Amino acid sequence: MAGDITIKVIESEPIQVTIAGGVTPLQLGGMSFHFQDVRASIDDYIHAAIAGTGAELEITSGITNPDVARNASITTTNNNSPSGNVNIEGVNAKGESTEENIATIAGGIAYGNVAWATINKITLPVGVSSSDNVKVGISDKLGLGLAIVNASNIIKKKVDDMDKSSEIPGNVDLTYDTINCATIVLHDDITIWTKHRHV
Repeated sequence: MAGDITIKVIESEPIQVTIAGGVTPLQLGGMSFHFQDVRASIDDYIHAAIAGTGAELEITSGITNPDVARNASITTTNNNSPSGNVNIEGVNAKGESTEENIATIAGGIAYGNVAWATINKITLPVGVSSSDNVKVGISDKLGLGLAIVNASNIIKKKVDDMDKSSEIPGNVDLTYDTINCATIVLHDDITIWTKHRHV
């Protein structure tokens, strides 16, 4: 590794390390992420049915944050051809303030991609009239709270002490830094391991 490394030790103070010059990336050890007693998908966990108004409707009360950082679902009735995007604002698994637009599916369920830690506001579109309602729930994509640089960095998954590593390929999202657990069963204990990575 090129560059200069200076270590400064002063009694009763934290050790200070200074790295200067053309230093190659540092390698961090692997980590594990444990999700204890996770809830199964619930279509109205974040907010019970919200009746539309035919105008943009902002909701900031009656919101329940997800049990663990995970994506949201939008369930919409189909009495009067509802349409448009439901907007969600809040904080993701990495502690970043963000928002997401999820297109409604008349008479169906749409799924978002952001792993929400907290949700501050839900906005219904003008395309949802008083004849229809929208429920906001939790789904099966979990956020690890860090940037997943390469899908191969996720090396192991266990559910209730059973090895489920075969479920990792194809289910890691590098854009939203999530892993799709397909179907989470009520009270699942899920542990995800990452290998070392460079920063």
